[in-house]
Amino acid sequence: MIPSITEVIKHYPEFTGVHEACLAVPMVSEEDFGAIVADIQQNGLREPLLRSTDRKLLDGRTRLLACYECQQDIRVKDDLIVSYPNQWICHFSCIKVHCVRDLISKIGLVQPY
Repeated sequence: MIPSITEVIKHYPEFTGVHEACLAVPMVSEEDFGAIVADIQQNGLREPLLRSTDRKLLDGRTRLLACYECQQDIRVKDDLIVSYPNQWICHFSCIKVHCVRDLISKIGLVQPY
């Protein structure tokens, strides 16, 4: 079962909450979440979590949940100033999260995660 972001975020003082744009991105499936947890257990967190200027989680909800699940240390990046977080999340996260699997299978690479 995928843990609740509202409960998990309380364990990370680096964040004041979760940005609404981050919450708007559909959650991955249980199967994909399990694969992400396994990948982070094996390889660590490869891409840091992104937080907004008001210290809200902007990108990396699933990675944060996976790190919590497998007790992996997190890394946070906040030197990127995002003027329009809603548009940024829509453009970046939706494309990244929901197109990667299809793209990888089309070009014949190994399965993601």
